Amino acid sequence: MNGLKEFRATGVWTAPPGVMHLLIEAWGAGGGGGGGSQGGTAGGGGGGAGAYQRAVVTVTPGATYEVVVGQGGAPGDAGRAGTAGGDSGFREQGASTLLHQAKAGRAGAPGAEPSAPGGGGPSGKADPGAGIARDGADGHPGSPCPPAALTPDTCLRPASGGAGGTASRGSVDPPASAGHGGAGGPGRGPGKPGAPGYLILQW
Repeated sequence: MNGLKEFRATGVWTAPPGVMHLLIEAWGAGGGGGGGSQGGTAGGGGGGAGAYQRAVVTVTPGATYEVVVGQGGAPGDAGRAGTAGGDSGFREQGASTLLHQAKAGRAGAPGAEPSAPGGGGPSGKADPGAGIARDGADGHPGSPCPPAALTPDTCLRPASGGAGGTASRGSVDPPASAGHGGAGGPGRGPGKPGAPGYLILQW
């Protein structure tokens, strides 16, 4: 019996009769973007994207497995960092050991005063020893506000946040920006949340 199933949220999967091997593609969740500085002179850094991991794992016919879809990292308020995303993985139900895992992206740093943009969050790092492995992209750092020519201490407009990192393509493009990092917040503004992970099972 052959089949294909996607998971956009954590769930369970039971191996059909006769199925002993499973092809898994997994993306870790993206990290949340950092908030811009409270005074508005610096943008927050974007969150890093989750890693992509593809491998064949051995399963037991009739056994039930937990499919863990990592949650996207929360955004940071003004002056605060975001939070890291959650790892995506696959394990036998009730077991603690993961049979397959894709690491999440880290959070973007907040902007600080004066004119100190937040750094981008590192991407999730893939494991080359566990199949086809691709790191996500790091988040981009924020930018300082452009100063007025005659009054350099005055911003012409709020600082800009950095873009979130993008996830690698697998056999398909992950839907709804799955695995992407959240953008950093503009000056005085919050960042954006990271996108959740994604898994595809094929047998």
